[in-house]
Order: sequence, then structure tokens, then C-alpha cells
Amino acid sequence: ARSIAECSDSLLVGSCAGFIAGIIGRNIWFNLAGKKHPNLFCILSGRPGGGKSTAMKLCEAVANSFYDGQTDKVFLSDSTSVQSLFDEFHENPDRIWLCDDGNATLHEWATSIQGAGVSKQFLRLYDCKGMSENYRRNKSEENGSGKRTIPETSLSLIMGCTYSALRDHRIQAKDGLRRRFLNYTCSGTDKVIY
Repeated sequence: ARSIAECSDSLLVGSCAGFIAGIIGRNIWFNLAGKKHPNLFCILSGRPGGGKSTAMKLCEAVANSFYDGQTDKVFLSDSTSVQSLFDEFHENPDRIWLCDDGNATLHEWATSIQGAGVSKQFLRLYDCKGMSENYRRNKSEENGSGKRTIPETSLSLIMGCTYSALRDHRIQAKDGLRRRFLNYTCSGTDKVIY
């Protein structure tokens, strides 16, 4: 990665660590009052044009080869609702989220009711907790109650954003999220590659 990316090593480490944790998923755990999987929530923060997207694109390129182009079954969508989030984890409970535009995501979490609900779900996903929903639209002959459950999940997240987005104090779940995110910060590029 160093030979093709001008960004600082902190961004490369943050993106690679989150990606590797996502590949490991629920295959490894620590017994801390129940299973604790090595999920990582990494924020790559820096100035615009500082290489955050480049570091994340490297992970995406490796993922495309690792998952034989089937990354849609592993990566979460860029923008989602609580219900769509459930659908994605119902399809595959082990996910990775490469959020290239963290500024827009954090703004949505802070300013919309839907975003607040999604941000609260990410607190649960960090802890590998299960998910459940009960909607009338889910009722069928084999599922008379309409309830769907996912007993356990795994999510590793890599988000790129600028410094100003990190200071948004309107996010309802900000304290919980702040304690869960590992922040990899850079003030500029480390090298120039011609």
C-alpha cells in the first residue's frame, strides 16, 4: 500500500485493521461475559484530499479479489434505513462497511430521525448483538407472527471524514459511538509518488 498511496501510514493502518477484522468476522472471539468478536469501527480523519478515500479503495480492491467479486454480499450499502439494515444482515450476518463519505453519514445521523435510529443500531452491531423485527409485511404462511430474528451479528466499519464532521454534537448516540470508534488522524500526505 505504501508504494501506491501517498497518504500517511495511520490511514493505511486504520483501513487495513478494520478490513482484516471484517474478514475475521465471528470466527474468533474472546469470552468476556459472552462472546466478544474483534469488530473494529475505524474513522480515518484528515483534511480533504488527504488520502482517506485512497486508503479505503485499496481495501475495496483487495476485497474484490478475496471475495471473487461478490462484495455485495459482504459490504453494507452506503446509505440505509433501520429496516434495510436488518434485511442486509438477515442475508449475511457478517458485514463490512466502507463509508467513503463519513461527513454526509454523520450529518444524517445528527439531523434526521431515520439517521438517529440507524446510529443507535450501530451501537448494537458493534457489540455483535442480535437483531429482531416484527412487521406485518413479514407475515406469511410459514411465518405467521411476522417476527424475524438474527441471533448474532458482526460488523467492522471504516469511515473517512474531515475534522469538522467529528465535532457534530447533535448525534444522539455520540457518546456511545465515540467510545467505540478508533480514530486514525493525519494532517497531510506522507510522501509524493510520481
